[in-house]
Amino acid sequence: MAELRSDFATLLKSFFLLIALLTAPVPAFAQSAGAGTSHTSIVTSGGGVWSWGNNGWGQLGDNSTAQRVLPVNASPLATATAVADGDSHTLAITSDGNVWASR
Repeated sequence: MAELRSDFATLLKSFFLLIALLTAPVPAFAQSAGAGTSHTSIVTSGGGVWSWGNNGWGQLGDNSTAQRVLPVNASPLATATAVADGDSHTLAITSDGNVWASR
């Protein structure tokens, strides 16, 4: 009986994760992407940066260290042109040549 409850709990968690994924705000079209060891970032066609995944060092740039399974707006950047993710950091370059880093 305990195994059945555990299976049901796993199924229920998967169901709620699916609902969250289907109803999450989707960032505008991606123009570039970066992939770190355990996190991913994209630059949208509007120049924003969105990230998701492991955030143990704050590499997502959302002022937290909470892991994110859904994309979060990683910064107030509106002019990013490219992004690169490393093991525990994210770098973005803006259209005016400035570099933004999070860790």
